[in-house]
Amino acid sequence: MANLKAQPTAAKPKAIPKSTVVANDEHLTLDANDDRLAWIAKTAYFKAEARGFAPGQALEDWLAAEAEFGTRAVH
Repeated sequence: MANLKAQPTAAKPKAIPKSTVVANDEHLTLDANDDRLAWIAKTAYFKAEARGFAPGQALEDWLAAEAEFGTRAVH
């Protein structure tokens, strides 16, 4: 009788979260969150521009833009 050893099974590949940026040749592609992220980025930029791009407030600009997007999405 042949010696049968259990063969290791290949691990299932992990699912890529929808918000992951995937390199495709030299381009970056985003999923359905693309419009949301673009809107937030533009809004954060305009907030920074309005205060003269003073350093140290980028996170606050981004969070304020996210909050603004959230209130707009609800209405």
